[in-house]
Formats: sequence, C-alpha cells, structure tokens
Amino acid sequence: MSQSAMAENLKLGFLVKQPEEPWFQTEWKFADKAGKDLGFEVIKIAVPDGEKTLNAIDSLAASGAKGFVICTPDPKLGSAIVAKARGYDMKVIAVDDQFVNAKGKPMDTVPLVMMAATKIGERQGQELYKEMQKRGWDVKESAVMAITANELDTARRRTTGSMDALKRPDSRKNKFIRYLPNLTTSRGHLTLPTQCWFNIRKLNIG
Repeated sequence: MSQSAMAENLKLGFLVKQPEEPWFQTEWKFADKAGKDLGFEVIKIAVPDGEKTLNAIDSLAASGAKGFVICTPDPKLGSAIVAKARGYDMKVIAVDDQFVNAKGKPMDTVPLVMMAATKIGERQGQELYKEMQKRGWDVKESAVMAITANELDTARRRTTGSMDALKRPDSRKNKFIRYLPNLTTSRGHLTLPTQCWFNIRKLNIG
C-alpha cells in the first residue's frame, strides 16, 4: 500500500478522561502532529466515565479505526476496554494510568506509556527534605502528609517515590500521614489526588 493510501485510510483513536486539562490538550496536540508526520488520522474523544468509554470504542470501530490510545477514567475498566477492543480486532495502548483487572492487579499485557512517575516522586521527596532542613524543622517534631489516590497508578508511583526518598537520608524514621480522598464523588475532577502534593507541617506529635 502506498503512503498516500495509508494516509487516507489509517485512523487511530486517542481517548482521554479530562480533555479540558492542559496535560491532555498537549497530548492531543502532539498526537495530531505525529499523525501529520507519519500519515494517519487521529480521532480525539473525551471519555469522562465508563459508559462513554465503551461507547467511544464502538464509534471508533464504526469509523474504521485500527486501534486507540486511552487514558481511562477508571483503571478498573481495563478488562472491559480490552474485551471490547478485541471484539473489534483493535489494538489498544494505555497512557498515563495502567489498567487493573477485577482483583486490582496491573494488566501488564497491555502496553503502557507514561511519565517517569517514580523518579518524579523521588525528586519531590528530596526537595521536601531540603526545604525542611532550610526551615530548621526537627524531624522528630515534623510529619509528611500525602494527599493521594492509590487506585491511580501514576499517583501511587509518585507517592511511593516521594516517601522512599524521604526515608533514605540518615536512615531517619519520618512520620507519614496518608489522606485518601473518596473518588466516587469526584471521578470527573481528579486534579487534587493525581497531583500528589506533599505537605510538611510542624505537628505536636511527640
């Protein structure tokens, strides 16, 4: 098949959970650029929930798409997404958040593209420790609060990386407080937990 014929026929989907967020706008922008450079059409669809996700896969199949990239609104949809894609003989790649099966185990058979979340978390932990030293806070009187969401793979990796980095220097025993928001009421707005901000506060915890 000639390159011009491929450019005319090849279609790939790019499904994201929060299209209004700059992160996903940037991903779509560069996907479009890759499509122009390599000769394929990118079909961009917002999938804020499970129903819209499965409907989007139906729409992609009807349009003749050969596969899709997806940042799922819920990692637990992984099995349903893969089953739907296989039913249409479509390829699927997860981006940012890894699929998990019904038991909560990572679906390692699905290709995953993501940032170096653990390394980012480690750097964050290192900088937090530097800031604590700069402010003259006594480790024995300080603690780390982690606002996170363990069900999101990217968030979990960043949180773990930060905590591991804070545990290493001088073999000290830091106090950690985890706050796990209830995501069932804020599924469409995950800005807070997905950013995994850590806060060091002076606490009277003895």
